[in-house]
Amino acid sequence: AGVQDRELTASRAFRLGGPPTLIGYHEEEFLGQAVAAARLWHGIPVTGPLSLRVLADTGWAWDRPGQMRIRELRGAVGVGLRADLPMGPLYVDYGRAANGRDLWTLSLGFPFTRPW
Repeated sequence: AGVQDRELTASRAFRLGGPPTLIGYHEEEFLGQAVAAARLWHGIPVTGPLSLRVLADTGWAWDRPGQMRIRELRGAVGVGLRADLPMGPLYVDYGRAANGRDLWTLSLGFPFTRPW
């Protein structure tokens, strides 16, 4: 969770969405002055450099800290494959958002996320 006590510009707002923070939603789909997020994650080795992961995420971003409400949290579930390659990990993820939207993502390397 994160809360800012002063007005942030869009470039400095908290960001939520995408496989690193909320699978099933687009990268940085939600911006705000306050954010809450949680993830349950389980990794399963498959063979050699290949592993499977199962995810359940929840989160939301609000315009003002005083507007934070638990009932507004959005959820998503997903599965993904990870291959540890010499140039970094390769991820293929599938996520399903609470609104029923399906989203496939492909990424190479370690995710870069700004610290909250």
